Amino acid sequence: MSVYDPALSQQRGVSYALVPGEEQLVFVASSPEMLTRVLILHLVAQLRTSECTPAQLQRIRVALQAEEWEEAIVAWIDATERNLNIFSDEPVWTEDALEHDRFALELPLSPIFEDVSVDAR
Repeated sequence: MSVYDPALSQQRGVSYALVPGEEQLVFVASSPEMLTRVLILHLVAQLRTSECTPAQLQRIRVALQAEEWEEAIVAWIDATERNLNIFSDEPVWTEDALEHDRFALELPLSPIFEDVSVDAR
């Protein structure tokens, strides 16, 4: 059974973004669309006008007004020179997705136990 098993009552996944740096930021959302909204409102729109050039500011504003969210995010990255790592639809592991019996069955079959020539110490 996987986290995407149709037998599970509710599929669970999250989208998240990491902004590395001195002040590391993490944004987590229930879907890629929601993550985009969160990044626009809580990251891109929070950029102070004094932190970028007039041309960069104009590029971001035009993208926001046109609802070109990806362009606005790219413009923010260019203006701030910060990295943004985005992960969409990542599984959320739950008790249903990895119950104890499955865990106990799969662990001994995992790669760490493949080499039987290593002496137990």
